[in-house]
Amino acid sequence: MNEDSPFLSLKEINKEISDFYERDVDDIIRFKDIQRESFLKIHADIVSTHIIKALQPIERNISFPEMNTNIAILCIGVEKLLALCLMQKDWIGFWTEYQKNKRKIAFSFLKKRVLSDVKEEYSEEQYERLSDILDHFFLQRNNFIHSNPRGTTHYVTEDTQIILILVLAHHYKIPLTKKAISEMFKILEHPFGRSGLQLRDVGFFEQRDLFREELEAIGEKR
Repeated sequence: MNEDSPFLSLKEINKEISDFYERDVDDIIRFKDIQRESFLKIHADIVSTHIIKALQPIERNISFPEMNTNIAILCIGVEKLLALCLMQKDWIGFWTEYQKNKRKIAFSFLKKRVLSDVKEEYSEEQYERLSDILDHFFLQRNNFIHSNPRGTTHYVTEDTQIILILVLAHHYKIPLTKKAISEMFKILEHPFGRSGLQLRDVGFFEQRDLFREELEAIGEKR
């Protein structure tokens, strides 16, 4: 606050936030293992909250605005999940790169890095499916932000979006909450109001029980 004025200044507040954030990143890079685990747990809880909020209303009839808001919530959660995946793999590398150019750490960058990281772990079909569903998330996100009049969803992608979250959380050992895992499997095991053609399974769906078992085991260590 300017000493000559009795009022706060938004410019000063914004500068303080920016300055504090830069110092915070310096501290984060130097986190010890226990601090990293705590940080990842807190932000995995945030991702879990996005998943729960996005999926819970699916079992009832919801309006167009509600549906699109839920999709946007899930897209934000997935973008944060991608960042957590890269932090989990290389903590110092991620934050050092972020510090150099935080504007670069956008959805497209996170997607490219994660896909490059997992490419050797999955079949060509599975890799292509992961890439396609991440592209779909990106389109949903942009359509929501830019008010696409046709909406942002398609009945056939819901299961695949959940599978993507399970695959990434399983691969990178992200400690999602038990509630989030339960909500995702509730949708997979009890599809609501779906009809018509479906996407061909590329081997992920048949692994869902393994994903659930191992993700719940990761969660128990939280």
